[in-house]
Amino acid sequence: MTKENYDDVLKYSITITDKKEVINISEDFSDFCLTNNIDSRRSKLTGLFIEEMVMNIFDHGYTKKQVNDKKVDIFLLIEKENITVRMRDNSIPFDPTTRSIIFNPEDPCKNIGLRMVSKLSKEMTYQNFFGYNNMIIRI
Repeated sequence: MTKENYDDVLKYSITITDKKEVINISEDFSDFCLTNNIDSRRSKLTGLFIEEMVMNIFDHGYTKKQVNDKKVDIFLLIEKENITVRMRDNSIPFDPTTRSIIFNPEDPCKNIGLRMVSKLSKEMTYQNFFGYNNMIIRI
């Protein structure tokens, strides 16, 4: 875990290799936002978004061959009142921005986490570079 402060820019980054770490990490990110003058709503959303997206990666993103090679890098940047979260993982390629708009009336809970993150964030983008999924969420 790295926490850095450069004048008006705050950075927090960590690598997660186990699903068990996700809950504590999402709380740490929320607390980091709160202690750096981000309002409680956006602080909680930041932790919630990280938890939802990273749990999805661990639950659905890896093949059985990747059991020992799971890795999610999370980078949080606070610049004035702007929050940017970048998640990078080595799971199978998956673009959550295309899935976040899918609503299935037969299963209304399907993709509910992705839809929630998409609707409540200012911006959500995805790119795959050199075999890594890169997700950016602006809150």
